[in-house]
Amino acid sequence: MTSFNLLERLGIFAAAAALALCAPLAGAQSRQGAPELDLPVDCQIGGQCLIHKLVNVARGKGISDYSCGHLTMADHDGIDFRVRTLADMRAGVAVLAAAAGRVLRTRDGKADRNAEEQPVPPSLMAGNAVIIDHGNGWETQYSHLRMGSVKVRPGDRVKAGQVLGLVGMSGNAAFPHLHFELRHNGATVDPFSGLTPPVACAATSSSSLWSASARKMLAYRPAAVISVGIASERPTAPDARAGKYAFTTLAKDAPALILWADALGVAAGDEQRFAIRSPDGRVIHERRSRVEGGGLAWFAFSGVPNKGGNWAPGRYAGRYELWRDGKMIDARDMEFAIR
Repeated sequence: MTSFNLLERLGIFAAAAALALCAPLAGAQSRQGAPELDLPVDCQIGGQCLIHKLVNVARGKGISDYSCGHLTMADHDGIDFRVRTLADMRAGVAVLAAAAGRVLRTRDGKADRNAEEQPVPPSLMAGNAVIIDHGNGWETQYSHLRMGSVKVRPGDRVKAGQVLGLVGMSGNAAFPHLHFELRHNGATVDPFSGLTPPVACAATSSSSLWSASARKMLAYRPAAVISVGIASERPTAPDARAGKYAFTTLAKDAPALILWADALGVAAGDEQRFAIRSPDGRVIHERRSRVEGGGLAWFAFSGVPNKGGNWAPGRYAGRYELWRDGKMIDARDMEFAIR
């Protein structure tokens, strides 16, 4: 993510890509006056919201988050707090000031859209956004806010927990989320570790800049199931993420019952388990398979074809589980009806 803190005096929003990508990660040597950070989203992590990406603390071309995992990507200088679906975004999830301060810059009016389908220019990568000055060279940035939701103006004094806007999908966003950045004197700081030079696997409660209450909600999760659903035809990741399969009722002559899952942080060798149960509790489809490849974004599906005739009417249940090293990492259930 890039900041838009250049050319302030001219009132021009410009991407600071070169500055953001070349600046060193700051931390332990710059902790004096550091703000204590509260959760910047008004939702339960692991419930309505998930952490999709973390700060990349690896040097050079390496990739590593603060916990030695791979929930990040090259040059990622913030934390992505995502909501599970576009429906969650439309319902509205508040973005909150992580600490008290003064609003430096804001931008609003940019449409929520999938940047993978409609690329945005470098100057609009952050989309609708807010930057807050916390004093002593510390700033936080809140990017990809929902169009029309920004509630503060430059010069406003804000308190920790004050609503700044809503989680959105503006700018360079492929899913609805808040991209949250912490900087000190223009250099990126990882709130989980706060170390200089950046050192993976070294985060501790004493080095974290999160408040005690935030740390309780931000326990590291290497992977997660974002959402699951049902389809009667071969599903695709773009259609599923766009909400095409948001229905919960299928016709009794549906050509197939296909359970799909959208997940993050899936690694090669993980085991995924699909199961569909009929109204009488019988397992009518079950599949276990090893993941090949994996990645930050993962989409998979499995199902059973209609062999002729009609499906029994009633309520069906679907379940997707993700396992690693013999332990279940996450699972998600859903129900649908046949009529």
